[in-house]
Amino acid sequence: MGLRLAPLTVDVEAAMQLGADGASRDEVADALASAIVSYSSEAQILMLPGPIQIPGSPPVTSTGQGATLLITTAQAGKRALKQGIRLQFSEEDPTLGIMAKAIQEYANTSFTTFAAPVGHAAVGSTVMASPPRLELVLAGGLAGNSLAESAALMAKLIHEAFQISVFSGAGTAADAGVGTVSGQKLF
Repeated sequence: MGLRLAPLTVDVEAAMQLGADGASRDEVADALASAIVSYSSEAQILMLPGPIQIPGSPPVTSTGQGATLLITTAQAGKRALKQGIRLQFSEEDPTLGIMAKAIQEYANTSFTTFAAPVGHAAVGSTVMASPPRLELVLAGGLAGNSLAESAALMAKLIHEAFQISVFSGAGTAADAGVGTVSGQKLF
């Protein structure tokens, strides 16, 4: 399915509504972290540019070339993400920079392995070059945005940051093909 903005927007709005309804900061932070992890659990990459080849003389193009791989390690950084968002609320950072940095760190440390059910996989690292610009959510709120508008903006900014994140690593295919998977934007 890939990264989808609509479910993230719904979940971010639900988390914000918890806060508006009187939930604790920790409950709201946990709900936001769960929303982000749920969303990012659908991230995919392609096994490109390769070439993904089965070694031999001559090498043969692997069935893994161009295959779609799904993230398998999205849950790995959930605890640290929750802690970062909780810190955001306890420190009352008006720029939302602590939360933005926690999201960036989550992507950079958790998105290390992608796989397909048929046995293709890629292991490496993901770089979210800059954190989501969450300070824009605060600016919108100060300008009179509703809770729904603020949630939609936050979700959009998170979505954009994930979509420009880039994975690089090594790919292995079910048919013994190997090759480079690099410069792959999450989708």
